[in-house]
Amino acid sequence: MNIINDCKLITCITPKGKGLGIVRELKEGKGVITGNVAGGRGGGRRGRIEVDIITVVVEGDRADEIFEFIYDKADIQSFHGGFLFQGKLAKSTRFVLPDVPAEKGE
Repeated sequence: MNIINDCKLITCITPKGKGLGIVRELKEGKGVITGNVAGGRGGGRRGRIEVDIITVVVEGDRADEIFEFIYDKADIQSFHGGFLFQGKLAKSTRFVLPDVPAEKGE
């Protein structure tokens, strides 16, 4: 098992519908393949809202770079843009995708 000791978990909560696009841009623009998207709902002044919850595990030396990338792509600075934070993980296993042939139409 390939263990990473210096890693961080970046979590982003965005309006529903943004998550998959951000994870796709992480893969295409930064080569990050450890992004996950889950749906959720929360409450606020406007009542209940549905959100996308993005989680990304990255090596510590890339954490600030990836954090800023997500901040920009998710438009966090805008009104109702979402919420973004990161924290240190004790350990993580390295995630590696196998080489598979592209499907027709890709």
